[in-house]
Amino acid sequence: MPRIRGYYFFGLGDTFTHLGWTYDIVDGSVDPAEFRYPLFHLLAVSISSIASISLRESLSLAALLFPVLFIITIPAIVKSGYGRYGGTIGLLCAATYPPLVHVGTGQLVPQPAAQSIFYFAIVVYAGYQSINSGKREWILIFFILNTGLVLLHPQRAINFVIFYAGALAAVVIRELLLYRSLRSTSRRNIIQTILVGLISYIWVIDKFEKAITLYMLRLVSLSSSTSRRVAMSTGGLSDLNASISELFIKLFLVPTIFCIISLYLLNLIWENKEIEQHNLNEYSYLVGGTAALSLFFVVALGVGRLNPFRQLVVIFVVVTIMASISITKLSKRYYSTIGTSRTKLITVLILLVLVLASIPTLHASPFIYRASSNSPESYFTGYETQFEYWGGETHFSEVSSVGSRYKHALKGTEQSQETNISGVPYSLPRYSRVPDHFANRSLEKEYPDGQIIAISSKDRKKYIDMYGGYRYRKSDFKWLNQTESVNRIYSNSGIDFYYVS
Repeated sequence: MPRIRGYYFFGLGDTFTHLGWTYDIVDGSVDPAEFRYPLFHLLAVSISSIASISLRESLSLAALLFPVLFIITIPAIVKSGYGRYGGTIGLLCAATYPPLVHVGTGQLVPQPAAQSIFYFAIVVYAGYQSINSGKREWILIFFILNTGLVLLHPQRAINFVIFYAGALAAVVIRELLLYRSLRSTSRRNIIQTILVGLISYIWVIDKFEKAITLYMLRLVSLSSSTSRRVAMSTGGLSDLNASISELFIKLFLVPTIFCIISLYLLNLIWENKEIEQHNLNEYSYLVGGTAALSLFFVVALGVGRLNPFRQLVVIFVVVTIMASISITKLSKRYYSTIGTSRTKLITVLILLVLVLASIPTLHASPFIYRASSNSPESYFTGYETQFEYWGGETHFSEVSSVGSRYKHALKGTEQSQETNISGVPYSLPRYSRVPDHFANRSLEKEYPDGQIIAISSKDRKKYIDMYGGYRYRKSDFKWLNQTESVNRIYSNSGIDFYYVS
């Protein structure tokens, strides 16, 4: 949709920094081998070179490949075991995009945290095939895809190590209960799991050593930051005359339905009858892996620092596969009573309703109290002009756009850390949020050394029209043009810059 609507750049915040890192890789100031997640950025560089388009455009195109991969992978997984009808169910379940819950992460924007969610599904499938078939080609494919996940986003690779360990544990426990001993294939799979963990460890340890230390400290202290964050979000929704339950229904209704339906696989494992051996392996693999991820999610809720919602969206990837299989199996139970064709039609129609219900949540919008991720060219032009004449002393305040991020997107992260346009060394422009309801609050006292304030057209629409005056009212923006201590120094169709003297 962003491409159809002709957005100049689709994304905010982190996506600007990822665009800057792409510039850094091209000009040689960043070595991909020393970079945290080079795969996505190298893909964007390759598309730019092959298609002769800008890095900004190629980054957006690269991001589109992964949702497409997801919607191909899920039906392919289900079709391989349950035929064409299973593939259709998988396609419709994937089309609801359960991982796209807009809390913490999960948007269709160019950043590896989002793309790695969609890529996760194909690694899960290759992992299962490597365990179940034991064929060398599947083991090779699995290790290649898993290495790709490590290079795409190391945190997601750690998620997969947790999933894979839980999945293998479920398969091994089932074998011990059935055969009272481990088969040779299980011993090989244990070694395989250790190797998967080592690949992630080797890449992650030197690049995330500080972050891992902080995570472990939080784990010991069991910080309550998550509960505080949820409490703050609930308060903000109340100010907007919305409720947490309303937002939950909008965002989590379809994933919750899929989670409930997925429990059917547990019932099949428990009954353990009329199930082929390979299907039982598959169910144990998926359920065991999901259980491990769910346990990690609970830990992340307590730790807070681990960004629990990033762990949750990974669970929804596996749940999409499990729900597709469960729906396929459940619907077949009604063939004899309702009829084969009628059962299939009813099932498809219900899933189509769920697809339609999920469409409003695919992108950030007023429907879920989020402003669009569209970043018009006028915003870039405005910031580029400001940086051109910026001496490095005056800093930026913002309502929602962050000056340092635009600096990354325009000049790359390494140049942003070294010199400004005049060659004067500087750090990134410091930025702060403009005080709430700032009209008549003497901004010159708030910023005694002067400050540049950026106000975009999106800011005005967001806080006046969508939020109804929450944090900023129409009178606040109007006041900027009426007070003598504030001067408008730049304006275009999308953004205004004011200088507080």
